[in-house]
Amino acid sequence: MKHLKRLKLANNQVKYCDLPIPKRLEELNLEGNQLQSLPDEIGQCQNLRSLILSENHLTQLPDGIVNLKNLELLLLTGNELTELPADIAKLSQLKTLVAKENHFSESEKERIRAALPNCKVYL
Repeated sequence: MKHLKRLKLANNQVKYCDLPIPKRLEELNLEGNQLQSLPDEIGQCQNLRSLILSENHLTQLPDGIVNLKNLELLLLTGNELTELPADIAKLSQLKTLVAKENHFSESEKERIRAALPNCKVYL
């Protein structure tokens, strides 16, 4: 699996992401599962450009997610998030963030938009 570039585990009733995540991964799709958390090691996937986590039960993202320097697409719609990591601005290559149907306050929405000025943000 160490040469794997795309991994799609969508709509599979996955509850835990405790498998080692291949470091060369460019696309990871875990939408439509029952994930409540992600391992902080996700931040070690430096080649990751697309991360799809929509329609899960995530209440927070690991701080390590801000280490994904090449991330361009982040889909978080339909989770239970109230905030994104404090250093979300480190995702400087992020082009699109879709995080509708979460529990963000208006001030958190403003903070996210201000932190990602070059990103299309849909909250």
